Amino acid sequence: GYQQSGYQQNSYVQPGGFSSVPVQQEKDRPMTTGDWLVTMLLMMIPVANFVLLLVWAFSSDTNTNKKNWARAELILMLIAVGITVLFTVAVVGSLASVFASL
Repeated sequence: GYQQSGYQQNSYVQPGGFSSVPVQQEKDRPMTTGDWLVTMLLMMIPVANFVLLLVWAFSSDTNTNKKNWARAELILMLIAVGITVLFTVAVVGSLASVFASL
């Protein structure tokens, strides 16, 4: 049956797409130290780290803690790329003006 909150009491997911309480609790459980160690080791692999961040940030079945962390990492990457572009444009512009005055 259904509770007033809209969740099912049963632990299965019906074809109608209603999420069950145990699945939600599994996604919200705290990540263990081992989970974080594996995550950090995977982040050391070039290219795969970016792909994994995208998967974890936008997947519906990823642990909520990992999903939020992945989204924060992607935001920090965007900020770093923006700063790098600005810095590169400034350096190239100043070098161009130096060489133009020679």
